Amino acid sequence: MEIAQLFLSRYEDLRSAMEDLVACPEAEWRARPHGLNPITWLVWHMARAEDSGLNRVVFDEPQVLDDPAAQWPARMRIPLRHHGSTMPSDEVDVLNAQADIGALWAYSLAVAERTRALVRHLDPAILDAAVPLPHLHRVLYDEGILRPGYAWPKQPLYSGETRGALFFMFGVTHPFYHWGELRTVHSCLGSPHRLSAA
Repeated sequence: MEIAQLFLSRYEDLRSAMEDLVACPEAEWRARPHGLNPITWLVWHMARAEDSGLNRVVFDEPQVLDDPAAQWPARMRIPLRHHGSTMPSDEVDVLNAQADIGALWAYSLAVAERTRALVRHLDPAILDAAVPLPHLHRVLYDEGILRPGYAWPKQPLYSGETRGALFFMFGVTHPFYHWGELRTVHSCLGSPHRLSAA
């Protein structure tokens, strides 16, 4: 099995399962049972990590977020560049209250389409190389993928990781982790709308 085929075999399972979210009413998207992160935040975080991680960290291409014609930050009503890791609960509440769910879902779909395009044009030879530290620092800090104040650690984030490892992490492992979290939030609501396990 080729790498692109392997990636897509799992990626499309997840994207298919995520289509179940369309049937969920807005109240379920914004609910925070037991103080958990809401569906709104989780979908935004998954899309931001995939967009920034694949496009900028792995492939050094522009983010979907920065498409000037789409104006995603304004449409989503989320004027943030970072992907939300370490975001405190009060900031999650603000994002959750102001986000336009229709635009957020459209952004998630646009990110998925870009990911498919990256995979269609994938050169497997690039996946063995480690991501250079100057590139990591520029993308994570100068371009604001990490929240302000996130310190550059002694062992920098993702240092030594190959592009291939990060390709699967940002595109498959990370979103599947949060899909499990999202389904937990959803199950706490006792919703009649079923979410697939992917």
